[in-house]
Amino acid sequence: MQAAAPDETLIQLARRVGGFDVFVAMLERAGLVETLSGANKHTLFAPADDSFDKPTLAKLNRDDQAELLVAMVKVHLVVGQVLTARLKGRRIRGASLEGAELVINSARVVTVNGATVVRPDLIACNGVIHGIDKVLWPKLSPEQAGMLRG
Repeated sequence: MQAAAPDETLIQLARRVGGFDVFVAMLERAGLVETLSGANKHTLFAPADDSFDKPTLAKLNRDDQAELLVAMVKVHLVVGQVLTARLKGRRIRGASLEGAELVINSARVVTVNGATVVRPDLIACNGVIHGIDKVLWPKLSPEQAGMLRG
């Protein structure tokens, strides 16, 4: 576990430890910095910077894709603090802030909807960050899926 300063929020921690700059920028665009800087505890499954490919980033940064961006970011957030010690040997179903079902499995390694937790238990004063190796997506409409493909 990585210790945090007593007043270091999830956003401040993500910036300090590095490797989540792309996702933090998306949190800013989605208007969620205030939520993740407040006193309420959250678990943030943060994709590493190299989880995002350039074409997908370009599409998500378009003004006409703001709704998809917000939904994608919210899939990575869970209300409450979930540490990996609580998950050992368990399979848990829960819901993201976006409303998507998240399946957390820790048979051998901790995964969430197929993404592997590669940087677990980065503790902030208002929650925990688990760095993951790929982007989680909300259930996409056929139009949204087509926008991401081409």
